[in-house]
Parts: sequence; C-alpha cells; structure tokens
Amino acid sequence: MNALAEAVVERGGKVRHLIGQPPLVLRQVHSPRHDVAGLCLVGGAAGPLAGDDLRLSVEVERGAHVHLGATGATIAQGRAFAEPGRLHTHVRVAESGSMIATPPPLVACGGSNTEIVLEIALEADAAIDWSELLVLGRSGESAGGVLLRWHVSVGGRPLLRQSIDLRDQAMLAWPGMIRRQRVVATRLFVGDPPGESPLVARTVVRSPYAVAQQLNHRAVLLTVLASDAVTASFEMGELARVIRPGCSQS
Repeated sequence: MNALAEAVVERGGKVRHLIGQPPLVLRQVHSPRHDVAGLCLVGGAAGPLAGDDLRLSVEVERGAHVHLGATGATIAQGRAFAEPGRLHTHVRVAESGSMIATPPPLVACGGSNTEIVLEIALEADAAIDWSELLVLGRSGESAGGVLLRWHVSVGGRPLLRQSIDLRDQAMLAWPGMIRRQRVVATRLFVGDPPGESPLVARTVVRSPYAVAQQLNHRAVLLTVLASDAVTASFEMGELARVIRPGCSQS
C-alpha cells in the first residue's frame, strides 16, 4: 500500500493544505491558541505492513506554529523475510516558525520489518519539539525489526545524523545496544516554541537509561530506554524538565 498525508500551515493557525490517505489520516483539530494550528494523526487502517510505503509531509510556513498529536498507536506487522514496511516523515519549518509533535507510538510486532526515516529541515531561528516512542514487540512476543534514521538540518547545515538498527535479534541482546530494554523513547528540542519555557542546552546523564545530549547552543537530544512505555514516558518527562524547566509535555 502507498499512502500520503500532507499539511501546509500558514501564520495565524491557518491550514492552507490538508490531505490524508489511510492509514495516514490527518485531521485539523481544535487548538487552545488561535495562532497555533492543531493537527492529529488518526489511524485509518493497519500499517505499516510488509511492503507498505507511507509518507507524511508537514510544511510550517514563515511565522506559523503547529501542534501535531495522534490517537492510538501505529502497529507494524509483517512476515519474516518479507519486504519491509516504510514510513517516511518530512518536516520543514520556515523562519520564525515552530512545531511541537507527538506522533503515534510505533509498536513493532514480532516478525515485522520496518524502516522509519525522519527528515527535519529548520531555518536558523525555527524551533521544534519532536518526540518518538518505539515499542519492540507486544507483551510476551519477540521484537519486530526496526531501522530508524534521523536527518535534521538547521539553516541548511546538518545538526543530527542518527541511525539505529534494531533488526538483528542478537544485537538487541547485546548490552551495548539497548541493554535488553524493549522501549526506546527519543525527543529532540531545538529552540523555544511560543509559550514554552526557555531551553537549557546541556548534557545530562539522569541514569544509564536516560540521557540528554547537547547538540549545540540551542539543541538537545533526549534518549530513554525502558522495559515499558509508561516508565519510558515518565523518565522522558523527568529528563525533559531538567532541560526545559516548567516543561508540561511528556
């Protein structure tokens, strides 16, 4: 299955362009601030399945602000040795724009094979708060395979190039990879979206499973490993409040 979801957000909370195809059903929702556009990803079908090619594109124009949320979780299913399912997200935030995004958690069911690519292009003064939550297998089953790539640039220059290959079961058992945890949470802060407390860009080691890494003077990458999603979300919230005191979103 091929599916595309697109949104273009203008200044003043206006959504100029919005399309979605199952399973990427994208909807405009109420926002408590009139100058912030609210978007929500709603699961319209199972996926990504083996062979699926799903693409999400969000363009935030100059001076525009958007909150992207989701309902439910994305369930990746498949068959051993089948063609991987692919989920490619592209985000562009123009000058003075911002985005806060909490896309749906991805649950990689046993036997699945999923490739996730996240591309974020920010102008020099743009801001973003992007969260990802990956669950390797449902309760009581083996982990599905996931290849996760992040490509983030600011002002046309690379900020973050990260690749996490979680497809090899032997590597998953190696303590140097994810220390036998089944949940990987990641959050990227760049700059200060309107209404958010100022970012304190520094490196923090909260525990062997929760680390914030300073990327530059206005960017921090947070990574948390945990045995379950509830613990991962709690630890991420605690770590985020160290980096952004008063941060309310976990």
